[in-house]
Amino acid sequence: MAASEAFARGLAEADRLLEHSGQNVSALDTKGLAMCGLVLCADEGHRTAAEEAFGAARKITQARGVVTSVLNQLDALALADTDGILSPVRKAVEEQ
Repeated sequence: MAASEAFARGLAEADRLLEHSGQNVSALDTKGLAMCGLVLCADEGHRTAAEEAFGAARKITQARGVVTSVLNQLDALALADTDGILSPVRKAVEEQ
């Protein structure tokens, strides 16, 4: 499946960036979004890890623009979430 492969590559790239700096907010948010994509590709095991990645990013910054950007990207993914399985993840992004 092309989508799951793309999300897996995004996750791998985010992890590579996080090896250099665990405080890289963009990489943490990218990791969370990639995991959400994998959840939608029928791998729900990534949902908790996505929440954790977003939680770690929010501990670093709660800047309104950053959070809004991530929520917009998550909302774009959520269009494919007919069962609402990403709802708990959205809360992790919003928590401030």
